[in-house]
Amino acid sequence: MLGPINRFFEGLTDLKAEDLLPDEEILLSATRVWYSELIMIIISVLAIAGSVSLYTYAVIENISGLFRIIINLLTVVCFPAGIFFSIGLIMDHYSVRYFLTNFRVVKRTGVFSKKLVYVQYDKIQDVKLSKSISERLVNMGDIYLDTSGGPDIELNILDVPDPENVHRIILEQMEKHDARP
Repeated sequence: MLGPINRFFEGLTDLKAEDLLPDEEILLSATRVWYSELIMIIISVLAIAGSVSLYTYAVIENISGLFRIIINLLTVVCFPAGIFFSIGLIMDHYSVRYFLTNFRVVKRTGVFSKKLVYVQYDKIQDVKLSKSISERLVNMGDIYLDTSGGPDIELNILDVPDPENVHRIILEQMEKHDARP
């Protein structure tokens, strides 16, 4: 079911030819794992299902008076809030995409707009891999890149699947681009 949705958003958030340097190739593309948003997904589903259930109960039981007004108000507030929250969650999830190329690490943000932040491999000083206990269970994690450009120039790759593979590719590319004597 998510296949067409994934393809649609991946098409919107792909790196285009004009975003790439000459002879640059994409080695890996990754989006955040849905597990990182699991609590938010549960809240939005509960808001939608709860409001529909309350309204259905009120109709079936023919409830009237103040209690019916309260149920109607909850339905009018919770149902659209759950829908808008779900749409926002989907947009937020797909708005961040990471690319490892043969020259640099690129973070692309935005679905309809576009912002690119990148770090060239020869500017990376340190790479840190972090996985909490819960992240280990679902094979996701975070990678922190420290650069020679100072504390303001860094790129964090958050909630990616198979972070060991991402980490390995970055280290391999750093070794290929090592400008130190």
